Amino acid sequence: RARELDRLRQQVMAAWPMEELWLKGRGLTDGMHVLDVGCGPGFVSEKLARLNPTGVTIGLEPDPELARLAGERFDSNPGLSLHQGSLAHNHLPESYFDFVYARFVVQHLASPQDEMRHVFKLLKPGGQVVLADADDGLTLVHPEPPELLEVMRLSEAIQAESGGDRWIGRKLPTLLTRAGFTGVGFDVLPFTSHQLGRRALFDLAWSFRLRRVEQAPGADNTILVEKVRDFFANQDWYGIACVIAAYGVRE
Repeated sequence: RARELDRLRQQVMAAWPMEELWLKGRGLTDGMHVLDVGCGPGFVSEKLARLNPTGVTIGLEPDPELARLAGERFDSNPGLSLHQGSLAHNHLPESYFDFVYARFVVQHLASPQDEMRHVFKLLKPGGQVVLADADDGLTLVHPEPPELLEVMRLSEAIQAESGGDRWIGRKLPTLLTRAGFTGVGFDVLPFTSHQLGRRALFDLAWSFRLRRVEQAPGADNTILVEKVRDFFANQDWYGIACVIAAYGVRE
């Protein structure tokens, strides 16, 4: 858990400068009621609260331990609070939020279409939802070691077993349209090894996949994972991981 928390913190730090500019461009301003869906330990919620100092920022997190960690972090910030629950099961008021953000969350949902309908109910008329998520078809490295293809395949299969979808990025606009949102669109946010540095991009795009495959029960993938780690640590490579950020408005 400590290693995963550190990875999440580094991920937020690396991506936030571009993310902040994009969110402001999508209309996030001070004085709003903002919801951070699946806030985890609260790193992004804290960033959102700094952009919304006179408003209300709420982190929604279903995992009890992550919710506890987030709540502890939020105690010293009067404009930031934690609500333990999920989109389907919570006590949040409907038609309350001006802005809902779900960052790397939809890929983990077993029923994303149903969850988008819950988001719709939470937003005020005129409120906006923003979904930022991954799409494995837009994660590239060159040169590409053959072992990495197998790691990607295994990681995708492991996540799919729990209802997740590593190709969710391209599906986000359709999810929003079917949930009743209007003005639906999307942008592609590219994060490159030149922009972030190789270590930061590796942490953002591949390190969690290697741990997932290495720790998969019933399989010994140690050699496979070590070959990929050795490549990223000792070879010259250039990579890109694109985040698809979709948005829509509740009329």
